[in-house]
Amino acid sequence: MLFRSGRAFTPGGNLNRWEVLDTGIKLGAIAHAGTLMSWVKLEPAPTAARSVKVAPTAPVFSAGEGATAFRLAAPQTLGRWQHLAAVLRHGAVTLYLDGQESGSAPAPAASELESTIRIGSFGKKEFVSGLLDEVRIWDRALAPAEIIAIYSREKPKEEKR
Repeated sequence: MLFRSGRAFTPGGNLNRWEVLDTGIKLGAIAHAGTLMSWVKLEPAPTAARSVKVAPTAPVFSAGEGATAFRLAAPQTLGRWQHLAAVLRHGAVTLYLDGQESGSAPAPAASELESTIRIGSFGKKEFVSGLLDEVRIWDRALAPAEIIAIYSREKPKEEKR
């Protein structure tokens, strides 16, 4: 594992302090085989007093700044914890939501491979509205069974029925 943040944090802050978490890990380190994972709990966006966008549609993971930037957006359900995982393998990105495959995402552009991976924001002007917890980055592609096992082990108690 290349990165792990076990503490929950609010990328959108409390309108007084925005949190940009730059992992220092280059996207190129995982572009051919890697996994990005986080628990996400979205909340309604507060009324911002600044020219900063705080929204549920902001990316949980991003790298780069321009039109070719790599972005993985949060799931759209408000008010409950959801498990988001993205497996990068040979130029393809497979998404998992709550342990189940849920689609794909555009592969990272070659021009963004030297960019570092950020968590919960796109640059300094767009932040996820809500909480992120147990953010992890692996330098290998986790198998679907591993993602299911992590989700099953960590899911909130009210969902373990």
